[in-house]
Amino acid sequence: MKTLATLVLFCLAAASMSANSNGVPRRAVLTSAGCGPSGCHGGSKNTNTVVRVVGLPANTDLQAVAGQALDLTISVKNPTAVATGINVAVRTELNGATNAGTFVTAPSSGLRMQGGELVHSSPKNLIAGEVTYSVKWNAPTEPGTYYLHVVANAVNRNGGPDLGDQWNWMEPVKIVVSNTNPSCTGSSNSKARASAV
Repeated sequence: MKTLATLVLFCLAAASMSANSNGVPRRAVLTSAGCGPSGCHGGSKNTNTVVRVVGLPANTDLQAVAGQALDLTISVKNPTAVATGINVAVRTELNGATNAGTFVTAPSSGLRMQGGELVHSSPKNLIAGEVTYSVKWNAPTEPGTYYLHVVANAVNRNGGPDLGDQWNWMEPVKIVVSNTNPSCTGSSNSKARASAV
């Protein structure tokens, strides 16, 4: 009986330690575990959390020039959560494991690099149910098609894995990288905004 009690306490401690307020990489791709099944946060993906690139219409590709920076704003919305965290990755294949390009972080972004991906450096508070993250991605020098992946977790900040943490993936966004400036409709700067509604 004592062994069973010790095992239960060990499992509970491991589950609570796996929740990480500093972010975890390798969760953004749709074939990953996301933020839930590993014990980090409760449940499965939840549509109460919406993640998107601000200003990018649905089913629209991003365009970038090889070797140049692409500025994005990613928005996360949730009507009941207190704070959010994210994991952002750009991959060479839709569900691949190889990262493409490089991210640049600013001290004020609330993001940090880990394993070639961006993760939150600490939870970022929602204001009126929304928060945004500014992301700068330097496109590879090799033209091609790449895929932007984001997973966001809207949390209740109680420190435990429960159903009050509501996470969701953004539908992957195709990034077409070419050697020349893509034709634009709209402003000529290379800024797009990503948002969750």
